[in-house]
Amino acid sequence: MRYGGVEGVKRRRLVVEESSTSTVSNSSNVIETVSEREAPAGETSVFDLDLLDCTICTEPLAAPIYQCENGHVACASCSKLTKNVCPSCKQPTGSIRCLALEKLIESLKVKCKYYSLGCSEMVKFSDKCYHERICSWEPLACPFPECSFQGQYNFFQEHVKLRHGDNWAPLVPETDVSFFMKPTDRYYMLFDKGIYFMVHRRKSSLGDMCYLSLPKVLSACYGTGTSFHYKMEIKTVSNVDGATLSSFKVDAHCCNEDSKASSIPKDGFLIVPEDRSVEVSVLFLPPRLSPKFGNSSLRWGDP
Repeated sequence: MRYGGVEGVKRRRLVVEESSTSTVSNSSNVIETVSEREAPAGETSVFDLDLLDCTICTEPLAAPIYQCENGHVACASCSKLTKNVCPSCKQPTGSIRCLALEKLIESLKVKCKYYSLGCSEMVKFSDKCYHERICSWEPLACPFPECSFQGQYNFFQEHVKLRHGDNWAPLVPETDVSFFMKPTDRYYMLFDKGIYFMVHRRKSSLGDMCYLSLPKVLSACYGTGTSFHYKMEIKTVSNVDGATLSSFKVDAHCCNEDSKASSIPKDGFLIVPEDRSVEVSVLFLPPRLSPKFGNSSLRWGDP
């Protein structure tokens, strides 16, 4: 749910205490996120973070930011999507940059949304979404419907091992990982050094849809544009003698910026008979690292 425009919803604010003695990352301003309440005593400035969202896609703005002749702003992708025509006033945006707003966003630091759970990081506004994607304080919900557990990555991993021991395996990069899923199994989890993949088996009108998602990545070595290359083979087996009946293969990529446990990929999935047990084999190849955060010499599994 987006903030703003809904009465009763807590709004995000920045409180800037104008003090030359307080510093946060070499800045003389202390910037914090607070809920809808009275600001601390003293001279303060209140700023609504929603003003720094693109008015078209509602995502946080990041350089380059473009504006029309009337001052309406848009992110680079939306400006291209609208063919450089402002949707608000129909004036051309062209190549007019909003440098003042770019400098403001570049200098702005905010708290992680998990700060109430223990995260003390102050991050650049433009990196906030990326940080929260890899934040170790993010609570992970157990996917099994009969289980209500939520916890940080390490606690979540231990919970899966203890409570759902038949539905997980350690992930070994560049090595086949094989396991069985019964017709009633819906999830199987793979863990490796802060990376958490999940194999889904979801009912559909054509049969059971099997696909892979990437709910969590902790390593800062992998940017939000990092693409994980995998090959998955699924063999349907006889419920009587375990003989292989058919085989399906897929060669696909999974990106940690758009892979969520609740989303079904447009490709990279397989359809299997809903009444058959399956043997799943997954091979992960070296990831294609994000140019912003990745290191081309890094191999998966390095610290």
